[in-house]
Amino acid sequence: MTALQIDAMKTSLDAISKENKELKENLSAVEKVFSKNQILKLQNNKRIQWSVNEVSNAITLYAAGPKAYRLLLKKGFPYPAVSTLRAWLKKIKFKPGILRNVFKLIESSDFNEKDRICTLLFDEMKIKKEYIYDRAEDEILKPFSYSQVVMMNRLCKSWKQPIFFEYDMKMTSKKLLDIIKFVETAGFQVVAIVCDLGGGNRGLHNELKFTYSSPHFTNPANGEKIYVFADIPHLLKLIRNHFVDQGFIVDGKEINKSIVEAVLGATAVSDLRISHKITREQLNMSGAQRQRVKYAAKLFSNTMSAAIYRCGALDYLSEDMNWTECGELFKLVNDWFDIFNVSVPVSDSRTRNRAYGLAIQEQDEILDKMSQKIKNLKVKGRQQMLPFQNGILMSNNALKMLLLDLQRRFDIQYILSRRLNQDVLENFFGIIRAKGGLHDHPNALEFKYRLRSYIMGRNEGAYSEFSNVEVDDTPDLPVNGSLISAFDERDDPIIVINNDPEKDNLNDELHELEYDGLENLAGFISYKMKEPSYESSEQSCFTWIDYLSEGGLHRPSAEFLSQMEQLENILKKVNGDTILISKNYLHNLMSKSVHVLCYDKAKRLFFRSRMYFRIKELNRSLNSLTLGKRKMTKIVT
Repeated sequence: MTALQIDAMKTSLDAISKENKELKENLSAVEKVFSKNQILKLQNNKRIQWSVNEVSNAITLYAAGPKAYRLLLKKGFPYPAVSTLRAWLKKIKFKPGILRNVFKLIESSDFNEKDRICTLLFDEMKIKKEYIYDRAEDEILKPFSYSQVVMMNRLCKSWKQPIFFEYDMKMTSKKLLDIIKFVETAGFQVVAIVCDLGGGNRGLHNELKFTYSSPHFTNPANGEKIYVFADIPHLLKLIRNHFVDQGFIVDGKEINKSIVEAVLGATAVSDLRISHKITREQLNMSGAQRQRVKYAAKLFSNTMSAAIYRCGALDYLSEDMNWTECGELFKLVNDWFDIFNVSVPVSDSRTRNRAYGLAIQEQDEILDKMSQKIKNLKVKGRQQMLPFQNGILMSNNALKMLLLDLQRRFDIQYILSRRLNQDVLENFFGIIRAKGGLHDHPNALEFKYRLRSYIMGRNEGAYSEFSNVEVDDTPDLPVNGSLISAFDERDDPIIVINNDPEKDNLNDELHELEYDGLENLAGFISYKMKEPSYESSEQSCFTWIDYLSEGGLHRPSAEFLSQMEQLENILKKVNGDTILISKNYLHNLMSKSVHVLCYDKAKRLFFRSRMYFRIKELNRSLNSLTLGKRKMTKIVT
């Protein structure tokens, strides 16, 4: 071989090596986006045995946008088919109560003792109140107004997990203690609970028999103390609303929103105003806007406190307005809220903004000062302390006691206090609503299926822009794929990932169907069945059918119409003027109609049709009643 040939081979080998290196780099870049199975599907488009991680990620993407997901599939993106996602979701059975299967899915073997320390958050989410048919369970659900949800939230390691839901259930001490025992049995350590100060939760506090000076009760699993916190952002909203609505009596002096209005008026002459954090419109908000935490935080801020002091010092505020007391309260509430809103150990040079315990002397001074101020404060027109004041005192004491307990039990030296509020739960509610797109007010059944999608999709769904809290990126506990196959599969006739789980093709077809007589329904069933014996062979016609039908109705025979009348009588006997709330609804109707001599398919079609008609009418009446009673109310406690 000549030297020239050797040089040519070296050049060719170098080119191949360079190309191979570039291909490896490209493949490495692709592997950051797609899994090996996805890359394999791109190469040959053959059937793929998807892993649990791949399916879980696909469920996340589908839940965020079903139409977009189908478009990606159509464009050739390597994702599991929608039918595959449905088959996997079919294995996970969700029922109201403790989500025991969720604990089977938790991959927590690598958690150390501190990783397992958690709090329990619970709150209610309002849902659409209507009658529903759950086709998967063959069950009629009565109208529910809200869903009670319990979420485990981390204290040390970053994770969270919904573990319980129930419809129209106030939290009781018995139910809470049962949940705590189950969580402890699963290997987690419950050290605190967090809830708002609604009437039902105040009743729970009374059942647990603790006081704001001793804000704890006994853990039923191990005898340790569990500390009770009010939701701090909720308390801040209540402080703001009471200040704006009634005003406060502080050390015998009245302060109210007129001070803030005077500051806004005095500083409105320039766009470089020192009170830029709040506007007159934000001060006098109504309705749902009053529940926005950010506006409460902007009002009770260091900036507004400084603006009040500045305007007072320049004689823009008269002494009888008690602006000194107002500025002092605003500053104190700002500092107190900072202590309870820490998400990282050290964020800046302000010591109060460090994790609780890293600047314990200054932080405790602020807590003590806030407690003393709240004890002496009165809402104008009220002689006794209100629940929000008790909530502040309770939470201040609970934070101090919890840190001491954590130091004793786990050698933990500080607390990221933001993990002791309900932000993660409020974000969960926002995601559940957003999963329906414009349909952000789910009914009970839709809530259940959206919850299943949320859990299997690892909490990476779309998020509503109208939430009262900041977006939370805390991950859910990871899904353990090896355990999914252990669940029993059900012969579930309908699996829905997005909204409208109760909807099926029959309901679509009947939606526009005019029905004001049994002949009409019988004609529809005759047409659907395509059974000659069900159709009348007589030339005389049913006038209404002839006028109404455009090819979608048959004239039923006299015999078939008689059979439909028998089914109607059975239906009325079972339901009366309403609808029977029961499981195995259609199955029971079919059992009661064995003597009616027509095909089971026709019976089932009749009962399902009449069921949907009845549900539709009941919901129409329910909505009319609700609209008649609806009025906007302010939420103050």
